[in-house]
Formats: sequence, structure tokens, C-alpha cells
Amino acid sequence: METRGEERRDLNSSVGGTGGLGTVGGRGGGAPAPAPAAGVAASSGRVRGCVIYLAGDSVGGASPHGRALMRAFLYTLTEIAPQPEAIILVGEAVRLARPGSETFECLSLMQEQHVEILRAEISVRELGESEAAAAGRAVTMHVILDRLLRAEKVIAL
Repeated sequence: METRGEERRDLNSSVGGTGGLGTVGGRGGGAPAPAPAAGVAASSGRVRGCVIYLAGDSVGGASPHGRALMRAFLYTLTEIAPQPEAIILVGEAVRLARPGSETFECLSLMQEQHVEILRAEISVRELGESEAAAAGRAVTMHVILDRLLRAEKVIAL
């Protein structure tokens, strides 16, 4: 698996996979990158206008399997290109950005790669989550709705 020095992070304990995190958004070995597909911003490696909306900490139900699916989903997002412009976390999903959670490193890495991570301020407050040190930033519902309504594509889980 191809890696890039300091961007390599071992996230396997979070997702139960094997091997480390591969190159994110880049190609090695001197091979030229293919031309961006339609809807892909060439300079950012992100799908223009694509926002991912997460309302829970699991996929398909609150079970160990559903939580494993969410971890795998977020881990896979760190490995692929293009990436979304933003990930919006509401309700129980704000816990995914908590330091020490199994998905914190994935979200932090995407934030470092300029994927905007937005956490619903009201969910952060109601669930007693700390605003400090979490991945992303806590924002009002006005900001979330504005981002969703301006998105060309919203993927909701």
C-alpha cells in the first residue's frame, strides 16, 4: 500500500482493518494524476458541492454492526479521492467527533485535508459534549441549513 510519510496514520484499531492508511487524495511513483471527472474540483480533490449529512453514530440502526459500518464509512472517506466538501454532524452523530471516539482520527484527518466538519451546536449542548478539542466546529442550525440548501448533492446517512 502506498503511503505519504507524515500523512500516514494507523487507524486500524478504529475500524478493525488490516494495514495502515494509504495515500489520501494523491498518487505516487511519478504517475500523472488522471484528469478530474465532471463535478470534481481539480485543485481540491473534492466533489464540488457534495455534503455528507450524518444524524446518528451508526448506519442502519443502533447496533454494534451499525457502529462498525459508520466507522468503516468514515475510514474509507479518508482513503478515497475525491472527498466531500463538508460533513455535517447532528444529533448522536456529534459524538463521532469526540476525542477518544473510534472515529475522531478519521474526522480530524479529513479536517486537516480541508473537509469542513460541522457539528450542530444544539446537539453538542444537549448531549453534554465538549466543544473544545473535538474535530470540526460547532455551528448554529442556520449555518447547517445554509450549507445543505446550497449543496449540489447531499448524501444522508
